[in-house]
Amino acid sequence: MVQRVAQRKARYSNANEPLDLERARRLIEAFDRMRVFLFSSRDECLHDSLAVIEFLARYRIFPSWVFGVRARPFAAHCWVQAADVVFNDTVEHVSTYVPIMAI
Repeated sequence: MVQRVAQRKARYSNANEPLDLERARRLIEAFDRMRVFLFSSRDECLHDSLAVIEFLARYRIFPSWVFGVRARPFAAHCWVQAADVVFNDTVEHVSTYVPIMAI
């Protein structure tokens, strides 16, 4: 799954074209409204992040899928982010993790 997401992003994203943050924000608001009918994002960061990545890709928006860890207490987490904008979490929460991979 990670490889497929990485290949699609490499194929279709345009590094020279800036991300339309307002459009992305509106799409994430729509996703959040629909998600409550489909699944819970509570303690499901992997599933939620993949769903956000897939949803935004349908609109040709390709943010990063970030994986992070922390040591004490050990925890792993993932989220969707473009530059300093976090789409499916809070900056405060993800800042407690050290990113180890971004796709």
